[in-house]
Order: sequence, then C-alpha cells, then structure tokens
Amino acid sequence: MNGRRRGALVGGLLLAGCARATTHPLQPVTGPVQVGELALVSTASVLHRPTVGYDLQVTLELTWRGQDPLRVDLARTMVRVDGLSWSPCHFPADFDQARLIRTLDPGEVFRVDFTCEDIARPGASVELRVLTSGAGGTGVTELRFAGL
Repeated sequence: MNGRRRGALVGGLLLAGCARATTHPLQPVTGPVQVGELALVSTASVLHRPTVGYDLQVTLELTWRGQDPLRVDLARTMVRVDGLSWSPCHFPADFDQARLIRTLDPGEVFRVDFTCEDIARPGASVELRVLTSGAGGTGVTELRFAGL
C-alpha cells in the first residue's frame, strides 16, 4: 500500500472515530400512565454514538396522589428492545445512586433523568419496566416507545 492510500485509510478511520453522536427522540406508544393513584409521564430518546453504540435516555415524572408513601425502585429498571428478552438497565458509573430508590410522600412529584447504556438498536420498539411498591396492582409499570 503506498503512502497516499495508507494516509487516506488512516484519515478515514480517524474521521469515523470522531463521528458525532446523534439523538433520536422516540414516540411514546402509551401516553401518560395511571396506576392506581400514581401518574407517570415519560419521554425517551436514543443516543447513537457511531463507534460505541446506543444508549436510551429517559425522563420520568411520577406524581403520587395516594395517602401512604410509595416506594420507587429505579435500580431494578428493565429494558426490552424489539420484543427481545428483558435485561437490566445499565446506568452510567457516575449516576447518582441515591436517586435510584426513592420513597414518595403523598402529593409529591418526582422527576428523574437517567440513561440505560449499551442497548440494542431499537428498530421497532423500546419498553421499560419500572418497579413500585404501594401503588396497587402488580407493582410493575411498563412504558412503551416506538423504535427508530
């Protein structure tokens, strides 16, 4: 390989490594979710970093209207892409661990942003399972978004 071709190849590889990350908002399939006295509003987007992969960025707003405290356990959030098996959400190492498990008092509104790192490319759908205790029902709330 001559010097010019080798330079072009190395330059192309460097450019690919420096490719910009892009964010793709996902459309919710389920609107705001009501579970007993708990209201959840969610938004999500996928961050694609060409040389790294896909991360799911989520914003949850939980409004608790019950009479007793409600426990929310984000540490056990599960994610499923395109109907494949459920897997744990892998939070960034620098994520504030104190925000993962929270007790909401009656009338409290809790808003949290978090990222599930290294998910599969969401072609058709992304689903999240959030665990609560004290809202009634099964304690599992599923949120669904259309894929890319």
